[in-house]
Amino acid sequence: MSGLGWMIVAAGAAVAVLATPAVPERAPRPPGRPAPGWKGPLLAAGPSAAAIAAVLAATGSAAAAAAAGASAAVGAAAASTALMSRRAASAAEAMAKLAVVLVNQTTVAASSPEAIGRAGRLVPGPAGEAARRMAEDCKTVGVAAAAARFGQRVGHPSGAWLGDILVVSASTGARWGDAMGVLEQETAAAAVTARHFHSEVASKMGMLVATVAVGAGVIALTAVAVPDVGVWLLRSPQGSAALLGASVLAGLLAARPLLGARARLKEL
Repeated sequence: MSGLGWMIVAAGAAVAVLATPAVPERAPRPPGRPAPGWKGPLLAAGPSAAAIAAVLAATGSAAAAAAAGASAAVGAAAASTALMSRRAASAAEAMAKLAVVLVNQTTVAASSPEAIGRAGRLVPGPAGEAARRMAEDCKTVGVAAAAARFGQRVGHPSGAWLGDILVVSASTGARWGDAMGVLEQETAAAAVTARHFHSEVASKMGMLVATVAVGAGVIALTAVAVPDVGVWLLRSPQGSAALLGASVLAGLLAARPLLGARARLKEL
């Protein structure tokens, strides 16, 4: 490539980096569940990347196969990150609903286990099911162990906060209505933050997936419309190297929003 070509590529990369908005920052919260790792995105990206790479390896060059596999991995990782963000938002909203019901139950229930059992019957979904199972566990393994299990089932920091409140109330007989009022406010704020975060992540991850799909579509249409170009891209060393370089550049540009979203997910 000529010097002018390298200057154009560098300028385009710089513009893309500066134009990519970062995921909004938010204040960190106490850890209440294991931080999400890369296992989910890797499991999602592996099969698609391996399938595309195997097809191109059989029909083209190894470099073209590597380029296609890398692009597929970026798209799959983006889709997996958006799915994890949606799950985190759903868990936050479910805990907010459970906290609202629990605040009402503090005035009529004789004990905290009874209140959590009543609230579980009134709240649908996984959070209500976790609350009902916690009420049952309180009778068999005790409040402390039941609260620990509840936090693991809910998978959200507010689950651990609620468990702590119930343990203190059951062990000391302290009033827990005021503490539940504070928890209601905290879970409501966490749900709003999670919804806003998910809307941002879904938009950015969708753009990444669309970019990968459009790039693959342009290359495919070009190969069909101009067969000589397709042969050059997939079989010649120069064309395969160009595809590999473009996919590596795309991966580097996608790393910023991907890593930013993963870092914020650790705080939800």
